[in-house]
Amino acid sequence: MKISRWLSSLPLRMRTLFKKRALEIELDEEIRFHVERHVEALVEQGFSPDTARRMAMKELGNLERQMEYCRDVRAWQWLETLQADIRFGWRQLMKRKVTTTVAVLSLALGIGSCVAAFRLIDALLLRPLPVSHAGRCVRISSESLPWSI
Repeated sequence: MKISRWLSSLPLRMRTLFKKRALEIELDEEIRFHVERHVEALVEQGFSPDTARRMAMKELGNLERQMEYCRDVRAWQWLETLQADIRFGWRQLMKRKVTTTVAVLSLALGIGSCVAAFRLIDALLLRPLPVSHAGRCVRISSESLPWSI
């Protein structure tokens, strides 16, 4: 999809997230409008209103599938799913407050200890020594001296 086309559809897509009920009403009215126009065209051709309605419904196909296709085209399905999942997760967390508190504290303790361990390893092993000419430093230990017992 081209950027310009994507940007032009952005307001409609954002609207689908926040004004879902109004868009459902609009879509329902639009589908009904098309069905009525088709029925009127068939009545003008000489069919009775009941026959014209049946023929229009048959020619237009499954309206629920058409509406679902329209919803999919104008929406960010993944974002709507994410929004529903977050809402569901939040409701579940609020139902079980003790479990939520224990889980949050466990995560905080685990993340804090991992950060502390990384900071220690980073300071001692990963960063260069805070001396000038660190490459010229040597390490002397008792195992490397010839007179050690």
